[in-house]
Amino acid sequence: MKIQWQPDKDNVYLSTGQDNLALHRAPIDFTPSPHQRLDHFGFFLEKEEDVEKWHTFLSENQVIIKFPIKKHRDGSKSFYCLDPDGNVIQMIYMRMGL
Repeated sequence: MKIQWQPDKDNVYLSTGQDNLALHRAPIDFTPSPHQRLDHFGFFLEKEEDVEKWHTFLSENQVIIKFPIKKHRDGSKSFYCLDPDGNVIQMIYMRMGL
């Protein structure tokens, strides 16, 4: 994997072009839930408008939305929800090649 973006010393985004991995250093006061060992899982969406479509679909199907849709400074757009086991899932559109 190659570094796609490293906004600061605590965050790095890696990619093969197909697979992606985001590594974030947890803050000192981070307290995971008892079963949680990762901050979150992320799924890349092909188009920016897919963020709203997935948000609507998951909300209508009683999926818990942890953080609402947000447009990030790098042009990406995402939201966070919980899977049935309480894991945090990020649905993200990310402009590649930044």
